[in-house]
Amino acid sequence: MPTTGIKLSLNAEALNRHLESRGISKRKLAMILDIDYSHLYRLEIGQRNVGMKVYYSLQKYCERKGLNVKDYILEVSEDEN
Repeated sequence: MPTTGIKLSLNAEALNRHLESRGISKRKLAMILDIDYSHLYRLEIGQRNVGMKVYYSLQKYCERKGLNVKDYILEVSEDEN
């Protein structure tokens, strides 16, 4: 996980390509990541930033599939707080 102060967002375009190529629905991915589908949707449209739980769940998923989690997570900007 990147250092604190960095906001992370989902690279929805890359994730959607992956899901389509594997025939995996977004609802199925939400179950795999152990998050609610509505949360995944909010991540996808940019209403929410990726938190630690989602990051680590996605990282585990990518490791099992032989993927790089960095392809699916974008660093948006530094948090000014």
